[in-house]
Amino acid sequence: EELDLSWCEDLTDQGLAQFCVHCRSLRQLRLRRCHADSCTLSALVSFRHTYLHTLNLSSIDLLMDCHVIEVSRCMPVLRVIDISWNSDVTNTGISALLSNCPLLSSCCLDGLKRVTAVPFWPMVVQITEQDTTRVIWTPQLSDLVESTLSGGAALPLYRSSIFAANLACLSLHYGGLVDDGQLLVLACAARRTLSIVNYYGDEVRFPLHSKLEELTTEFEDLHIHS
Repeated sequence: EELDLSWCEDLTDQGLAQFCVHCRSLRQLRLRRCHADSCTLSALVSFRHTYLHTLNLSSIDLLMDCHVIEVSRCMPVLRVIDISWNSDVTNTGISALLSNCPLLSSCCLDGLKRVTAVPFWPMVVQITEQDTTRVIWTPQLSDLVESTLSGGAALPLYRSSIFAANLACLSLHYGGLVDDGQLLVLACAARRTLSIVNYYGDEVRFPLHSKLEELTTEFEDLHIHS
């Protein structure tokens, strides 16, 4: 049920492809730093992995958005994924993962220099008396959140219960294009349901202010739809 081939430098592309094709009952597969060519990656996503819930594809030179998209489509119960240090992975692949893997709880995106905050914004919604809408990022948004927090007011932002609703751990260590202001907005919207690691390896925390907690109590059980 579990196969770890990480750092197996003598494993050939043909051998790795055979593992991917024939080991269909795997629940955990780790291929960190394996030399996987396009044939291997194609074999990995050539059929539906009904049971696979943990996948590590970290530091695979040829991993691209097209492979990440196919992973998201053929692994319906995927819960944990590590695709860190793959320079060709962009927002397109990450958006597919978050959209197509509803059970995803842990996502390691360390060292992805081309990923911005865009894939994560559907997680943030704004509630008004009339409707619930997704939030579009602007540089002023983080300023608004910081000023709201410092004033002890209730936050107008919440976490979607539909998009990436089970995501509990998000690591962006050494990720180049997501700043702390954006992560603060995401952390505040998620309250304490999402642990976020920033560029420096620090956790971005939802600030605990007693007055703020008191003012937001009435929203704790609110079911958010977007």
